[in-house]
Amino acid sequence: MGFTGVTFTVDINNPHLTFHPRHEIVATIAQIYLRLIFLPTLCTIIDFSSTNLSPLDSTCHIAPVATWADRYKSNMTWSAQLHFIGALDDHPPSSLRVPRKERLGWDKAR
Repeated sequence: MGFTGVTFTVDINNPHLTFHPRHEIVATIAQIYLRLIFLPTLCTIIDFSSTNLSPLDSTCHIAPVATWADRYKSNMTWSAQLHFIGALDDHPPSSLRVPRKERLGWDKAR
């Protein structure tokens, strides 16, 4: 009998998680699926100080950037309205709705 792998699940809707870990988890998953050809460009745009832009470079992660809005919106209150995505019938923070083809839509004015 051999060890074949580990599977785990993260409930990103868990109310006990703050926005910070949820955004970082989603960003980490997104980076896993990012085509490697785009990673050096992304790291340059984000302006990581490392000159080694290899996908294996431990300093080039997008997760810390994913929480920027949460960390600074209380200091820059004018930007609070820019934090959410502008979905129709979206009323943060009491209810968050992400549009799907079969329902809702985007408010193009926001």
